[in-house]
Amino acid sequence: MIKKGYELAVFILIALLIKLAFFPEGCDISDSKPRYRVEAELEPYLESFVSLASLKGLDLSYVYESDITIVWEHAINPNRNNVATSYGRDKDKIIIVVNKERFYSRTEEGRKYVMFHEFGHDILNFKHLESPRRGMMEPTAYTGFFKNYDRFTKEIQEKYLYRSLNKMFDRFLGDAIVDDAPRIVAEFKIVRVLSGNTRYYDEGYMRITRIGDKYLFEYAFFDGQYFADIYEYFNTIGEGVFELTNNEYGSLDDRRFAQICGDQWVVMYSGGSSFGAPYILKRIV
Repeated sequence: MIKKGYELAVFILIALLIKLAFFPEGCDISDSKPRYRVEAELEPYLESFVSLASLKGLDLSYVYESDITIVWEHAINPNRNNVATSYGRDKDKIIIVVNKERFYSRTEEGRKYVMFHEFGHDILNFKHLESPRRGMMEPTAYTGFFKNYDRFTKEIQEKYLYRSLNKMFDRFLGDAIVDDAPRIVAEFKIVRVLSGNTRYYDEGYMRITRIGDKYLFEYAFFDGQYFADIYEYFNTIGEGVFELTNNEYGSLDDRRFAQICGDQWVVMYSGGSSFGAPYILKRIV
């Protein structure tokens, strides 16, 4: 009995030491908060990914309710050439380890590509090669493409980056849409239209609705005017900028939106060699 009592006391002591070491604030599960450990230099990439997804009508704000760990790799593994590695796929959490030296050997577009690829794993739960050909989830897609601007300019790298990201978002949204049910991507209130040197108010609403793999663009003015167009592509060009176009790479026949301040946006229509009057909008959805 003495021996068993001694073993129990030792066990309790060890348990208490572990509790004090790892749970100094207590561990009330009902009051637990998601773990958030993100390097300051890497945090903008997560924020940008969530923001760019919202431009496609994809709300990823829920990721902040999960455990998030995005840290620098402290122990260099000479047998592994990864710039970054993710460990949170299908686990409802984000765990990404980044090799700082290799990360900063890429251009800024390359660094975004690396992080967006890893978010494709841990947030969208994609495996390698699950996005379209030459998409963001190819494990070795253009490894030398983003090393410098000698061969591929910044503009070319940006186009490839956002084209790949759009394809990945489209694949995710395509999987999520059931029976091609219409889904509102964005809705705006038209604040005013600028035409030449004349500024006048022309209130109404503008709506972008995804129907299957196409996008319905609608204007509805309070004076009864209404018109609509169908577009094939919804392209995010950068944070706070997107366009609707019938050409995967953009064309002179598109409508481009840009966030100018908070919920205030501007939209410009271009067709052929001419540009339409810009509309000042307030985003409401």
